[in-house]
Amino acid sequence: MKIGIQVASTVLAFFLAGCGIAIDAKAEGKKITCAPTTVSAYCILQTAEKSLTEIEDGSAWATSAAELAVAYDSNSNPEKSIALLTRSLEKISTLPKGTARDSALGDVAISIYSIRRNGKALMLLENVRSLSSSVTNEDKRADINGKRIVGVGTHGEIVIAIELAKAMPEQTGSQAGNKAITFRKLSARLAKSGEFDAAYSVAQDLTMSIAYYRSMVRSDIAVMADKKGDKTVFEKMLAEAAQMAREQDNGYFIAAALRDIGQAYVRAGHVDKADQYFKEARESARKARSFHERARSMSRIATRLGDVGRERTSLSIINESISLARQEENEAMRHYSLYEIAGAAAMSGNFEISRQLIDDIPNTPFGSATSLKSATQRDLAWGLFRYGRHENALATALAIRSIRERVHTLSRLVRIMNNPKMEALPRYL
Repeated sequence: MKIGIQVASTVLAFFLAGCGIAIDAKAEGKKITCAPTTVSAYCILQTAEKSLTEIEDGSAWATSAAELAVAYDSNSNPEKSIALLTRSLEKISTLPKGTARDSALGDVAISIYSIRRNGKALMLLENVRSLSSSVTNEDKRADINGKRIVGVGTHGEIVIAIELAKAMPEQTGSQAGNKAITFRKLSARLAKSGEFDAAYSVAQDLTMSIAYYRSMVRSDIAVMADKKGDKTVFEKMLAEAAQMAREQDNGYFIAAALRDIGQAYVRAGHVDKADQYFKEARESARKARSFHERARSMSRIATRLGDVGRERTSLSIINESISLARQEENEAMRHYSLYEIAGAAAMSGNFEISRQLIDDIPNTPFGSATSLKSATQRDLAWGLFRYGRHENALATALAIRSIRERVHTLSRLVRIMNNPKMEALPRYL
């Protein structure tokens, strides 16, 4: 009888590992052997940890450890997650002041608000506040502070977070935008809990920056209202969102706002109405002020179509966005546009196009990424995993030369393994 139980336990362990549920080998009383190509959350996390030890640059290590922390949290290991985030902040505290340190601190703050509610995270956020006090660029300091405030709201202090958000500066365009993003995310947190009156109150306080944010916050509430079955709030929010979207004069932002309204209607089952908004979004994208904005806003429509399971309609959009990107004269922005499009192609199931574009993307740093090509390969791997090509996704991840982007990729594979409905992440660098 004991032998039968042991065999059954072993079979169950490997079944759960294959489903993306980590097994604590010591707790289970057995050793799990991982080959590099084993597609399980436990093994991928082990590979990511090994890669993490190979990163020498302090800021790259901190952001990679923070990404891995979110993956561990998604895999029901909050203790490991908090430990990695703690080490990330400790590493940042040793870095020389400057852009790399500031960028890493902002990325770690995002990871802290991306994990599930955890009382220990509030102490980490206090450390973020302390570290941000030495950031000399006022706009960047406001950016980090906004992310910290979102974390405060995420981890149980939403009332305090709202008051902190109201006190954020908005003297510059960047500060106003960061304040608007903070209001938007706090409103979404309230809507997710079904507190629609409170969410709408926060949305009404979002009066700074451009109309784009005022439209998007209402689309966010609408999506949550649909999930909760509140059709009145759903229709009211999308009607206001559409009006605000069309008040703008830049096709880049109009397209983005209309795209998310379309997404909300698809999720609610109103496909025909959604198609009207996606069509209008595409027309608006063509009117953006530069070729790279046209290309990128166009490609993001394809990304959203992939998010809502309508990837079959994305191919012509991807092809048009490539044509627009090729016309961009600024080489850096042309490459950045191709990076975004390649990711959108992968996230909407157009893998061969994504691979072809990767060949045209240089292996050079861009923004916080150590390699633009590697960041694109990261998105290809994520897209492959989304559509069930797990072995190909893992092979793509392991082939990434930039260790930072490899760790980020492996971490995100675990996240989508544990949440197959996960939406594509923003790809700002």
